[in-house]
Amino acid sequence: MNEFLRRTIKLYVWTGSWPINGAPRLIENLRYAAGLLIIISIAIMNGFQYFDLYMHWGNWKHFAEKAYLFFAYTCVIGETFVFYTRREEIMSLSEEITNYENEIFLEKNDSEKVELLRDGQRKSKFINTFLWLFMFMIIVYMVTWPMIYMTIVGDYDSRILPIPVQYPFSLNSTENYAAVYLSDAMTEFLVTTHSLAFDSLFVAYIFFALARLKILRHSIEQLPLTAQRKLMILVKNREDFIVTPVTRKTLEMIFQDELKKCIQEHQRIITFCKTVDSLLSPVLFGVFITYSMIICLLLFHLLMTGMSADLLQPGQILIFSLLTLFRYYWCGDELTNEGLKIGESVLGINWYDFGNSNAKTIISMVLRSQKPIYLTVGKFYMVTLETYLSLLSSAYSYFALMKQFM
Repeated sequence: MNEFLRRTIKLYVWTGSWPINGAPRLIENLRYAAGLLIIISIAIMNGFQYFDLYMHWGNWKHFAEKAYLFFAYTCVIGETFVFYTRREEIMSLSEEITNYENEIFLEKNDSEKVELLRDGQRKSKFINTFLWLFMFMIIVYMVTWPMIYMTIVGDYDSRILPIPVQYPFSLNSTENYAAVYLSDAMTEFLVTTHSLAFDSLFVAYIFFALARLKILRHSIEQLPLTAQRKLMILVKNREDFIVTPVTRKTLEMIFQDELKKCIQEHQRIITFCKTVDSLLSPVLFGVFITYSMIICLLLFHLLMTGMSADLLQPGQILIFSLLTLFRYYWCGDELTNEGLKIGESVLGINWYDFGNSNAKTIISMVLRSQKPIYLTVGKFYMVTLETYLSLLSSAYSYFALMKQFM
């Protein structure tokens, strides 16, 4: 199992969303059905959340306090829908990563490629681990805060829940309240698990693409030296090296073969990134809209309530929202910049020493590299740090508009 996705795939296996190699078909069908039942239960919970908003319609304070969580659940359901409807493509990308890793690790004569790949693995693991730990703290807080709050206030009859939901039955009964409380805690855990697994999966894909682009740049920069080494193996005589027209022509042909390999690898990377974008683009569009509204609502909540202990949970959600979005937009920005550096690496080698036909190929590769590799938000615009700032600007605009209606 590849190191980019090892922990994420284990998590998906645990939720029944990822098949186990060698498992009987019946077991796989049961696991798949169980995974779908989990998603359906989350969707039902989300429906009760919106029913709660309907029951409190016109109460802006309640809307500002609760709606951000409801929108976040809807966003998770959208992510899960993309995963289940395009699971085969996602698994195909994961298999491509595994095959590429095996190929790089077998190249014992180039430790630089191995180190570039491991560096991408370490960065992906670090970022995902940080957000997993942060979200774990949020889960603990959301599950324990109602009990802590009722203990501090001394009002055990308020029946506060971890997830504010309008149920079609009374919670006055202790048994009902305890059952719903445990159900909310489990639902919160499952929602967070699916959300972070999805985010971690695609961040790993992006970091893999970044590492692959860096390895391609390294291969391009080593093209002249690689061609010369292969020629020396062929002629087996250093005195004949680039002396006769025959050896020079051979060198140009070797250089051409190596250049074609780099071009083919560049095309494979582009295809990989396009597939990732086709999977991620609708999700990012929903995330862009949802998190803009969440940030706006949390600011609105702050404006209405002022600084108080009640802002601890919304504040954590706000920080997590900003970090999650920043992770995607930073990765997208890095992917675009790294793709543009391919042309710089091509122009940095002494390509003019390897014949006119190779020079033309070099020029076409440089021109292709100027077309950026990028992720998109609903195919409307690119995922970069610039658009991340525009998201924050949009959230503030929504906030200013809502402020006028206070």
